[in-house]
Amino acid sequence: MIETIKKFYFFLDEYKKSKLIFLLIFLIIMLLLELISIALIIPIISILVDNNFYEFFNSNYTNYFKLELSKDELLKVFILFFIIGICLKNIFFLFLKWYQIKFVRNFRLYFTYKLFDIYMRQPYNFFFKKKSSEIIRNLESDSTMIVRMFDSFMIIISEIFLFTGILILL
Repeated sequence: MIETIKKFYFFLDEYKKSKLIFLLIFLIIMLLLELISIALIIPIISILVDNNFYEFFNSNYTNYFKLELSKDELLKVFILFFIIGICLKNIFFLFLKWYQIKFVRNFRLYFTYKLFDIYMRQPYNFFFKKKSSEIIRNLESDSTMIVRMFDSFMIIISEIFLFTGILILL
């Protein structure tokens, strides 16, 4: 699999490589937003279950923030942070999916063009040996297979990042 990834990366031009790096950076940002949204559940549960957390928060942060909140107000603040975090994460997720779909679509066009260019550079005798339906099938199926492989690879990478991040958080 690593050899396939190396071939895939080698096949890309510099512009596509930079776009792929941006996509990986966006995946890491998505991971961080996911972890923050999960981490925001912990104070909410702690306030509901444990009275010591409220007392700890009140004694340590009241002087720093110059305000004193009741237990219900503190719970509302953390729930508001949680809702805002979830909304931001989902907005960024939509942007990431749009960017990923755009990248995959452009890569498919790029790959099909490259494959078509390879076919066009073949000698005239080559086309007597190959059927036109086989060439068209190769153009369609190879590009679709590569795009599906890339898309699956990006899903695997993002899930591994998320799994590792949740393990570290827990």
